[in-house]
Amino acid sequence: MKFLYLFVGFFLLLNVGTLQAEQRSGFQDVQVEEQQKSWENLSKAEKKAFRKNIRKSIKEVKKGKKSNEADVGLFILAVLLPPLSVYLYEGEITNNFWIDLVLILLFWVPSIVYAVLVLTDTI
Repeated sequence: MKFLYLFVGFFLLLNVGTLQAEQRSGFQDVQVEEQQKSWENLSKAEKKAFRKNIRKSIKEVKKGKKSNEADVGLFILAVLLPPLSVYLYEGEITNNFWIDLVLILLFWVPSIVYAVLVLTDTI
């Protein structure tokens, strides 16, 4: 549930500027309106919890901590594009990236397993 709040929050934060620019230009985007309506439909307690989660996540990012939401995203990416998840996790191209790239060229499943092992710091 926390991941869902974070995802919707970042989506809303990105669209606030878009909404203001579109209102100035007279162009109304249907998706922005739908997001605004969904925000308005939230109860006061849900909005408060949502803002609190956003602030907490921003503080974690500023401190350099890895949040659980980022880890979930990396694990999903490990299934889709294992070498990319290894690169994003380590922050640079390392031996683990090259090993995973060779594994994905040979077979997909070993590459996924290797990426998950790298993400969990087993290797």
